[in-house]
Amino acid sequence: MIPGIPTVGKYDSNYVDNIVLKTRRNGRNSDYALSVEFTSKHGMGNNNVSIHLIFYEYLHNEYRPSFVEMHYKICDLILKDTIFGPVIRRSGMTVCPLPAGRYHMMNLTFNEEFPSIWPFEKGKLDFIAKHEPSAQEFARANVVLSFKMIK
Repeated sequence: MIPGIPTVGKYDSNYVDNIVLKTRRNGRNSDYALSVEFTSKHGMGNNNVSIHLIFYEYLHNEYRPSFVEMHYKICDLILKDTIFGPVIRRSGMTVCPLPAGRYHMMNLTFNEEFPSIWPFEKGKLDFIAKHEPSAQEFARANVVLSFKMIK
């Protein structure tokens, strides 16, 4: 999975602030990396925040919803997930619940953990964070993706 251009959508500044998303390549032969920075104004525990990852397929010059969706409680994503969990833990986020504060997840690369077979080659990922149990959305971002096997 190769991250492309990330975009921060709307967010509620009562929960999070100063969200920064960047994609870069450290060298000509290195992998593309995604960096995420944000300030959490409240603690995020297992039962009060859910993360929704919704994938869209790029078909006929538009992004159409695909059948791939992943829904997690935040602690399950960090501590138990086998696809995105190792990437997040490598960035230094290894404990849950998360206290309020500034978080930096730098140089996230996905090639080793991501499944080698994916149903489409080009798409977009919508990241949605919701406060539970009210299901109130407090952050949204998206990133354009390419799915290729990198040797």
